[in-house]
Amino acid sequence: MHIRPLIPAPDKNLMPVPTLAVALLAIDGWTDLTSSRRDLLKASLLSIADMLGDAPALIILSPQFMRARLLTRSGSSFGIPESTIKNLRSHLRQAMGRMDTIDTCDLPTLPAWEVLLTPLDSREKAALAKLRDYCVMTEIEPEGVSDEMIRDFAVWLEMRTLTAKPKKVLGSCRRAWNRFSATHPGWPATTLTVSSDTHQYILPLDQFTVPFREDLARFGSRLSGELDGDLFTDADEVAGRAQNKKSGGADDAGDRLKQPLREISVNIRLGHARWAASALVACAGARIGDVKALVDLVRPRSRAGDILRFIYDLRGKTASAATMHVYELLMMVMKYEAKSPPADITWLRGMRKLVTPDYSTMSVRRRRRIENVLTPERQQLLLQLPHACMKQALELLPDAPREATSLAMRAVAIQILLTTQLRLKNVIEMKIGQHLQSNDPANDRWRRLDIAATETKNKNAIKKRIGTTTGAMMELWALHFRPHLNIDPTGYLFPGHGGKPHIGAQGMRDAVKGITLQVCGVAVTPHDFRGIAGKLHLDAHPGDYGTVTKMMGHKILQTAVDYYAPDDTDRACEAFDELILKLSRGDNSRPNKKPKPPMSKPPLLPPFRPGKGRGPRRRS
Repeated sequence: MHIRPLIPAPDKNLMPVPTLAVALLAIDGWTDLTSSRRDLLKASLLSIADMLGDAPALIILSPQFMRARLLTRSGSSFGIPESTIKNLRSHLRQAMGRMDTIDTCDLPTLPAWEVLLTPLDSREKAALAKLRDYCVMTEIEPEGVSDEMIRDFAVWLEMRTLTAKPKKVLGSCRRAWNRFSATHPGWPATTLTVSSDTHQYILPLDQFTVPFREDLARFGSRLSGELDGDLFTDADEVAGRAQNKKSGGADDAGDRLKQPLREISVNIRLGHARWAASALVACAGARIGDVKALVDLVRPRSRAGDILRFIYDLRGKTASAATMHVYELLMMVMKYEAKSPPADITWLRGMRKLVTPDYSTMSVRRRRRIENVLTPERQQLLLQLPHACMKQALELLPDAPREATSLAMRAVAIQILLTTQLRLKNVIEMKIGQHLQSNDPANDRWRRLDIAATETKNKNAIKKRIGTTTGAMMELWALHFRPHLNIDPTGYLFPGHGGKPHIGAQGMRDAVKGITLQVCGVAVTPHDFRGIAGKLHLDAHPGDYGTVTKMMGHKILQTAVDYYAPDDTDRACEAFDELILKLSRGDNSRPNKKPKPPMSKPPLLPPFRPGKGRGPRRRS
């Protein structure tokens, strides 16, 4: 049975939220605590006030305020160790719990929940920890978990806990519950859904008709090249399209594939077809029994418009990757499956601009993230991060090889991303002996990077020299850490687990984002390092787009201009303003560059010395 939460969400109009100053006064009245504990709580709250840079009377003890100002930031962003900020958050949680601005669960687990959770391992239990706490506080048995209850649970996470990312925890709980419901005997059969999930409308493939699934399989065979057809572009057509484009004509075959797709790409395209069919059913454009073939998605053509408008509205009326991929799928179906008349194809092409994001320049979010991490102090932390991680990994290796290997992998990956500007795919698929090569056959030290054109995004071969420090760090990884993975040798620099030949893209992405957030206070993605490299070079050499083009492996100079022109324009304007000022004073000498502000504190670590790993070498 579903029971409403015992503690309703606070109403600001009825219940004013106390400030940190009020909590400091209230601590003196908590006589059930020892005097030393009260002093420790007060010191922690005052430290938080110093970190936030506000007076205690201006700091609101609400989860929303703390989530925005404190909970989502790492210790390094405040200039303190991560262990210290964890202690401060723990003391803050205790103080806010006693001030009744958050809920703390110290009740015993309900017997039904104890029976349900006992077979799970520690990681599986952690995924449902918050849901268990909420159900214990509100006396909800496992059979009472439902969509209505989950909506109340979401409000509780947001309003009454210090959870840093409530939406992420909510999604993890929902996915874990549904997974356990399907795999663990005795688990309640309830399947949870979340109305705000933008993928919730997507139906399982087995709910569609057999003819539709057979037609989808046939389409997959066409995509993989197993069946002959006109889905792919031949050499003569490529030349004709290039000539037509030079003369100003339209690219009528722009939606045709250049070559057969790999299995993973075929599965992704078939997934887009399932998205489109599910959207058609969700927007009441057709009953699921009426969708018997791919052509039913575009006949009549208004169905294609209904599908795109449904996903467009679901994504907040903004162009997204989802709308773009579904558009591409519908265009292929309309041209090569339904053989629709040119008027229908032109009509669908008119929606392309509306549903396709602008990838011609750097996104606002990525630009802001790069600017945040390239402040003077954070930039120094980022550049020394590989050395710091490797030094700590070498120290941990004798006693904790697993943790040391994990840390060393992050060190090597970030060093490669910083110095080579490689895309994530080329990093995780890097092979020893094939991509990492030595100038001297008798010496195993890697000095060259050689990646074939067929393995890169834009079909440009990558041939680069590997720096001495980067090569030494990779050798340390291969010699001391990589053997601890206890897997069969695959030749990949970063081997995978569970039968996978190399580490997955998401695993590497999470590892890089996690360590940069912990140390620098900004979650830097692997692809961000390309933007960081371009910005650092243009800061030192304004207007040098040619070098950036070669560094990034772009085919044309305009790509670098489109990505970095806004920042470079500002630098050019500053230089011209300085020139005008000097000329107005009668000084015809060349203006000097504006000096960079001095560092507020010295670098964290001495330069990395290959071969030792425990600090700089001593001179004999």
